[in-house]
Amino acid sequence: MELRRIQYFVTLAEQLHFSHAADDLYISQSSLSYHIAELELELGVRLFNRDKRQVTLTKMGLELLPIAKEILRQADLLKATAERKNAFSEQNMELNICLDDSSQRYDLLGIDSAIARMRTAFPDADIKLVFSSFGNIIAGLKNYSYDVGFVMLRYGEKLPSAYNVIPIFEDVLSIVSIFDMNFSTLPKLFESTPLFLLKDDHRWANQITALFRDMNIFPDIRWENNFAYMLSRVTTGEGLSILPRSEFQAESKNRLNLKAINFSGKKSKIFLCAAWMEGNYNQGILPLVNSARDANNSEKEPDDSFANLIISPENNSIKSNT
Repeated sequence: MELRRIQYFVTLAEQLHFSHAADDLYISQSSLSYHIAELELELGVRLFNRDKRQVTLTKMGLELLPIAKEILRQADLLKATAERKNAFSEQNMELNICLDDSSQRYDLLGIDSAIARMRTAFPDADIKLVFSSFGNIIAGLKNYSYDVGFVMLRYGEKLPSAYNVIPIFEDVLSIVSIFDMNFSTLPKLFESTPLFLLKDDHRWANQITALFRDMNIFPDIRWENNFAYMLSRVTTGEGLSILPRSEFQAESKNRLNLKAINFSGKKSKIFLCAAWMEGNYNQGILPLVNSARDANNSEKEPDDSFANLIISPENNSIKSNT
């Protein structure tokens, strides 16, 4: 039974007018009629007598109205008590956040703004932010060194079921260069042009080489120590690289000669996810995760790529080469 339908019942009982009650509830009259009918169906009784001239409570409606009001009062009490307890906890709240260092632009993904909003909303909280490798984040969450981690998961990767995993942002990998290119010209281009990737990020490299292998392309891979050096190799025409589409779009605003083509298919997808241990009840986790999702307007229903990512048997954990 939905609490909002109980509220609709009480409001209509007080107004005895569908149009006025709908205005008070900020919903349409047809929506109010629908929810009242659904509540009556669920309760198995008629709450209102309706005709063209007036709306009145039935005998059963009169009997149930005080109970409905008490339910709403108790719900308000529940919320107020939780907020009061939560406010006390927030005064001493510590929140340790760790970001996956394989992503370069968390400002594009709503994480920077979400953390900033947390600092504003909880000025007395001790919010700490660090960057680390994927493997270190997973280990740190397990031993509670970190409360929440934002990790980049590749298609097919899974976390053990002891971790809560919430999708924040979906991206796709792009091949970037300053050359005119398409998938038919890539084999010829790679005969004389190397592919630059970041050193020590083996999970990323494994996904990329698998995508090229499916295309029967085996690029000459060169390793760079940091993102800026890698991108400079590309913008000076020395080679190609791979970036998430969101990062290419940001970089191309200032590097007008940068071009990209997107990989296609589920294997080219990457997912920014929030992860935390099932047993971690830190008060700051859910507000932060919700803020990050709001920053990305995460209204789209996750597809089966997300389902495959999140639903994981105990024995199907990620093995990292970090």
